[in-house]
Amino acid sequence: MYPAGFLKHRVTVLNRGESTQGRFGTELGQYMEGGTYWANVTFNKGAQAMREGALDAYDQVMIRMRWNAEVKEDTRFRYNGKDYQQKGAPIILKQEDEIQVICQSIVK
Repeated sequence: MYPAGFLKHRVTVLNRGESTQGRFGTELGQYMEGGTYWANVTFNKGAQAMREGALDAYDQVMIRMRWNAEVKEDTRFRYNGKDYQQKGAPIILKQEDEIQVICQSIVK
């Protein structure tokens, strides 16, 4: 369980709506806004890479929040108007009711 005041950021969950099969077998579909939840957002990379002069630095964040059924393997998140996609499956600690996800910013 997270301590009081730890979850201080508002994060919106984005899940894929109805999808169709694309020409090349890829899944096409729009992401729809779900609920907005309290979370802790920590920037892991990006700022440091920018200071070091990396040209391909994307914002990488760790999002920690209480467990909820809306978060799936293909869920995206919106924080401060910027969308983030998961870099792997979420780490779900059901016994502690916690979710931890590493995400990367989406370049549009």
